[in-house]
Amino acid sequence: MKKYIVIFFLFPFCLLGQNESNDSKFKFQHLSLFVGGGTVEDSFNTRNFGLEAGFGLNKHLFKASMINAGPAVTFWDTEPYGNFFQVNLLYGREFTIQSWLLVDAHVGLGYFSFDAQPTNGSRFAVTEDTVGFPLEGTLKVPLWKWLRLGFRVHHNFNSIRNVNSFGGLLEFRF
Repeated sequence: MKKYIVIFFLFPFCLLGQNESNDSKFKFQHLSLFVGGGTVEDSFNTRNFGLEAGFGLNKHLFKASMINAGPAVTFWDTEPYGNFFQVNLLYGREFTIQSWLLVDAHVGLGYFSFDAQPTNGSRFAVTEDTVGFPLEGTLKVPLWKWLRLGFRVHHNFNSIRNVNSFGGLLEFRF
């Protein structure tokens, strides 16, 4: 199983050597806002907010992203624990399905921080930090040359608690 995981994460980087266009400048491409929900390892639902900056080199995409999330608290559930924060660097590609529909996929590496429930009678949350391995896919519809709407699915594999996120995306192109 470990062999397949290593191949999965290294394969996209093998594509970096293929020069598919004469325009080989590393350039800033977009800023995105992400709002949605998700789950934390089958234990509770979350509300998520994220920001990202995207860069391009030929047809290769690189992103720096941040996602902040907390429990989706209802009026009968006031448990304040379960917040998480992640900062990720991702590599991916974008594919055109139709002229009005785009799909992109990214894999990466990042920092993951989780506020766990207190132990030993403490009133304060215990913060745990680790390395995360994010995997995400986005379905996007270009509205104008400078604006795209989309739906994102994001998963972060880590040693504390795996998290899933999904929701709407607003991408501003430059």
